[in-house]
Amino acid sequence: GLALAALALALIVLRIPAYRSDLAKLNEQTYFVEDQHRELKQILDEPQVVALLASCRPITVPTHSSIPVIRYQTGLGKDALSASIAERRPPTRGLLLIGRTFNFEPAAARSTAGAGTEGSAQKWWSNYPLSGFRTVASNDRWKVLERCGR
Repeated sequence: GLALAALALALIVLRIPAYRSDLAKLNEQTYFVEDQHRELKQILDEPQVVALLASCRPITVPTHSSIPVIRYQTGLGKDALSASIAERRPPTRGLLLIGRTFNFEPAAARSTAGAGTEGSAQKWWSNYPLSGFRTVASNDRWKVLERCGR
């Protein structure tokens, strides 16, 4: 029993650097998600964005991952939002939310530089300001652009 306890303790001691690394990564991911949520909620609360959320369709976001947060924050139905990765062509009107990173999750977050690379669902328009859309609001992580009623 003592030998088994000593072996278990030795393994724990040997794994400390890996545990430390895992905890640091978890901490970094937690802050990433917190910042993403806070700044998305902040931009959704901008008065000019609130007015457009009620009247301007379609609402396009880069990926499906931000849709639950937007729906929770705004009370919009699932049919009000669309992920650009699910569309066949870029939107020509409506509300466009784009983020500093393509993915909402920290482990998958990448800059938009890899657009259209093989193995990615990202389309060339997935996270870029499109021609004809004007910026309504922005912060460090998000931009809201609109092209409504034209």
